[in-house]
Amino acid sequence: MKEKLKVHAFGVKLHDKSGNFEDLLKQIKSDPLQARVRSVGYSDMRIEDVSQKDGLWFFDFGKFRQQHGPGKASKTTPVKGFSFSKGEVFCEETACLYLPKSGHLIVQYNHHGARVGKIQDYLNSYDPNNSYTFELVPKYDDTVERKFRNRAATKKIVFEIDPRFLSRKRGQGRFK
Repeated sequence: MKEKLKVHAFGVKLHDKSGNFEDLLKQIKSDPLQARVRSVGYSDMRIEDVSQKDGLWFFDFGKFRQQHGPGKASKTTPVKGFSFSKGEVFCEETACLYLPKSGHLIVQYNHHGARVGKIQDYLNSYDPNNSYTFELVPKYDDTVERKFRNRAATKKIVFEIDPRFLSRKRGQGRFK
């Protein structure tokens, strides 16, 4: 069955003194599945599978949801729910592809799955013993980026405050 897949591209920006993104993926890959679960916002998430092939990294986020979920049906049968074993819930997958050469992360759009902000939070909080700090920056079409950089709007404001003109109120430590 052919389906269209909607994806978004992001640049993986490493902050100062951050560990390498590929090192984090290797660490996650080596951890057992149950150790990958993290609470992000109001949901539990984990990276399901991590693999590397031809210099590319493939991984899927699973976002657990205990609320409503899909049912199963056919054109001749009504919608039926699923039976779950103890501890099972719906889990929405979001596929990701990391391209180390360009530093881009391609993320599948899944309305009920992990979104990029939560993916970023998950990755940044995955290993409390190491400092992994990444920012996922949207990648726009080159024409759009060029127009944005060359826009005629104010791009930067620099100002200074001369403390000689500041005074304290009597009996308070704040400036007025």
